[in-house]
Amino acid sequence: MLDALAVATLDVSAASGLVALADRLCLVADDEVFLSVYGLDGAPWERIPLFPDVLPEDHAGRKRRKPDLEAVALLPDGRVLALGSGSTPARRRGALLDPTRDTTARMIDLGPLYEQLALAVPDLNIEGAAVSGDALWLLQRGNGLARFNATIELDLADVMRSLDATGSIEAGAVRALTRVDVGDLDGVALTFTDAIARPGGGLIFSAVAEDTIDTYHDGVCTGSIIGVLEDGRVTRHVRVNPTLKLEGIALAGDGGSGPTLWLVADPDDRGIHASLYRATLPFR
Repeated sequence: MLDALAVATLDVSAASGLVALADRLCLVADDEVFLSVYGLDGAPWERIPLFPDVLPEDHAGRKRRKPDLEAVALLPDGRVLALGSGSTPARRRGALLDPTRDTTARMIDLGPLYEQLALAVPDLNIEGAAVSGDALWLLQRGNGLARFNATIELDLADVMRSLDATGSIEAGAVRALTRVDVGDLDGVALTFTDAIARPGGGLIFSAVAEDTIDTYHDGVCTGSIIGVLEDGRVTRHVRVNPTLKLEGIALAGDGGSGPTLWLVADPDDRGIHASLYRATLPFR
């Protein structure tokens, strides 16, 4: 069991992708159009607009029109790449920015990549992204009827070139797509929600047991795990305490005492603010 310690209540509800920089945390929420920046104590620093959209306040209208930002990755040059899930045509865009220098975001067209992936992946729903080695890894969340969890390996050099040249990620960047058996928790199928690079190689991932067969509608969550992915296989995992719908994870140093694992959960209720947690990294 991995015990997560509550650090702060955040000023967004549907917390999703998370990355850690040296002195701050950057977060996307799947029902917002900005990047939230926090100190390592969870104090809000700023909100950086990613898209010009003005989303409706009603639940159904907001869900239909939101870009569904579910994943965020820290690129080698310090820029942050936020990605929509791709689960509908309206959710096939992203944003690129450097939150420490220029707070003007560039919109990224994910259509070429996601249209190609949708031919091979049932119920496309990208929910995790991380740079590890010479690849940008995407995690497909298998919360559709097919239960298709997968890792998608993109050539990092190709990704960086196309981002700068055309403001898109091209389908030709895909190196490999591997379906992954994540297992279940108390009889409910586990599905990927985020990823970070593991020190020494491979990926650390989060996955949740959410009782749904629909990428669009939420279900009851019975718990989450943190695990290790190596060569397309889950080699280790641990359950997270308390019971959370864990949607975002990040890793950062902690004053010489070892890496700190940062966690955010989605309460699936716009009236409830998300919480920030921290834990000791269970895998080295």
